[in-house]
Parts: sequence; structure tokens; C-alpha cells
Amino acid sequence: MPYSKPLMDRYAMQAQQTASKAKTFVSPVDVDAVGAELSLSTEDSRGIANYMQDIGWAKILGGSPIQLVLTPLGFEEIAKLKLSPWRRFVVRHWPEFLVAVGAGLLAGLVLWLLNKIF
Repeated sequence: MPYSKPLMDRYAMQAQQTASKAKTFVSPVDVDAVGAELSLSTEDSRGIANYMQDIGWAKILGGSPIQLVLTPLGFEEIAKLKLSPWRRFVVRHWPEFLVAVGAGLLAGLVLWLLNKIF
């Protein structure tokens, strides 16, 4: 299967949801079970799990059912996926957002002052 960010995002959110149902602090989830809930093949779900490990979102545990444990970075990044599109934009581009807001406020202030003077 070729790389698909929306599919990887859905897999990560499903893994996080499955992990949050457990009662332990660090709760491993079955890689194949998460993929099955998204109608993915075993190979695809293991490929996505390996990719999540490569980018630091999870650690894969060996065993009879291969299991995945989300890292703190994984939890943080998955939480960002659940934000609304405009909030995701602000989180990803906050310096540019601050410059744009500052420039807008400065322009508004200059126009207001020019209006008062003339």
C-alpha cells in the first residue's frame, strides 16, 4: 500500500482510542486488531505501526500478537490531529500566525492614527 497520511492518522487515532480504554498507565494495543477495526490487512497495519515507530510516535513490542505502545510524543501528535483545521494551522504555523496578527494590529493602529491626524 502506498503512503497515505489520512490513513496513518486514522490508524494512530484508533490506536490511541484503544489504548485509552485500558486501565493501566502504559497499555499496549494489538497492531492487527487496530488495523482490523479500520479494515486494513495485516501487512498494512504492521507497516503503519512500523512507520509510527520510525517517526517516534510508538514503540513496537514483540510477542505473539505484535503490540504497539504509544510514546508521549505520539499522544501529543495524535491530540493535534483531533484539533479543528484552523487550530491545526495555528499549532503548525504559530510564528507566522503571530507575525500576521501583529502586522494586522499595527496596520490598524497606523490607519486609526492617520485618520485622527488628517
